[in-house]
Amino acid sequence: MYLALHGTFGLLWVWKSRIFPDKSWERQASPGYGLVIWFGLMLYWIALWLITSGGVQAPTGLVALTISLFVIGVFLRFTTDMQKHTALTLQPERLITTGMLARSRNLDYFGELLIYLALGLLAMHWLPPLAGACSFDHHPARAQRDARRVEHLDRGLRHHRLGQQRRLIRPAVLGRDGDHQ
Repeated sequence: MYLALHGTFGLLWVWKSRIFPDKSWERQASPGYGLVIWFGLMLYWIALWLITSGGVQAPTGLVALTISLFVIGVFLRFTTDMQKHTALTLQPERLITTGMLARSRNLDYFGELLIYLALGLLAMHWLPPLAGACSFDHHPARAQRDARRVEHLDRGLRHHRLGQQRRLIRPAVLGRDGDHQ
């Protein structure tokens, strides 16, 4: 069961990466950061080790729940990544406020956490979800860059919402050159 879930996830990840590449995975990384990423990706194998070393046999109901959570996690992870890729290709540096990202900025991470939770249920152990929670990228430079980008995009969103409120409050008045005032 683990091989089917994780193996399919790996194949889908390669396929998604070819169709909707993530530029952050294509950048040159230092050897140290490469080791950190490698270690984070190796955390996926904790569940397999727990299952094979302990001879874990999950009950049928738990296997069904595991498959459901895993599929929902993969769906959230990939559809959010695909929407980000498409939206940022069409409108770079714009805050995405529609679709999967209309109400939450982190559905891809939530999907990843569901994947780890599913693997933890299959292994009937708490360690895989904990490893999943710890594996999210906490690189300080990336956190600073993301904070600056969110601040920039937040200003744009506030400006966008203010413009929408103004249109709702008063009708647009056309100036001499035909522009809205």
